[in-house]
Amino acid sequence: MNRRQFLVAGSTVATAGLAGCTDILGGDDAGSLGDVSAWLPDPRQVDSNLDHYQFSATSPAALVDAIDDRSLESGFRPNPSFGAVTSTDVDTQIEVNAGTGQSFTVYLGSFDDEWAETNLEGAGYDRVRSIDDLTIYDRNDGDAVAVSSEVAIEAGDSSTDPDAAQLAELILDTEGGEVTRYTDALSDMEVLMDALPSGHIVEGESFDRVESNAPDSGVFERQVAEGESTTINGREVEETEVLVFLDEGDVVERDIEEYIEESGQFSDFLSRPDYEIDGRSVTITGTSAF
Repeated sequence: MNRRQFLVAGSTVATAGLAGCTDILGGDDAGSLGDVSAWLPDPRQVDSNLDHYQFSATSPAALVDAIDDRSLESGFRPNPSFGAVTSTDVDTQIEVNAGTGQSFTVYLGSFDDEWAETNLEGAGYDRVRSIDDLTIYDRNDGDAVAVSSEVAIEAGDSSTDPDAAQLAELILDTEGGEVTRYTDALSDMEVLMDALPSGHIVEGESFDRVESNAPDSGVFERQVAEGESTTINGREVEETEVLVFLDEGDVVERDIEEYIEESGQFSDFLSRPDYEIDGRSVTITGTSAF
């Protein structure tokens, strides 16, 4: 769910009332944005033809904790293939669709791994191997699941030569430091992750440098990455957008001002957003209402 989709859902949630709660992906209970980075492998490790991909991270448990009306919990509840969970079971959910046939979702929280095994075997999965506390299950349709009592990974591979179990193992090895991470392989992603604050919903991507320039439409020449972070704070939503450029000299302040004033991207903000230029990154922050 991206920021705009969340705000549409939030128009319903707001009627229930929300408790102020910030820094959700940053904290001892739910992990940090750095923890999200740890699960994101170098794109070339996922597919030799892949240079970039997009990620999104949410905290279902924190979102539900911020909502007074628990009847709305189902709107944020994950739906993993290994069995039913509640939103409070999942501290952090990280999703990636690489666009080359590979996709994966990482769940960090508390799971009944024995019941998950029963469900997976009943759904036609076979046990492949175990890595530390995690057991990897696979089936012939290009899907694999690795699960323990605290971590679960769903991997899908529809590429020409699929190996979803290997993809799940790649994600585990990335977190274990045995595989190069996205932030280590590409400095653009490292700059983005360093600039993005924690939040209930965080998403980001790198891409080939942009060749055109139309700030009034949110298009910036030589931009190479962008991300957003969204945090519920009472009946308001704190929003941050980060733009990353190829070099410091590529950041044109008047273009950033034109983007804020003319793109319409911030029309639902309660006041004009602030922006800060730091090296080759630009951070735009503001507050909107449900």
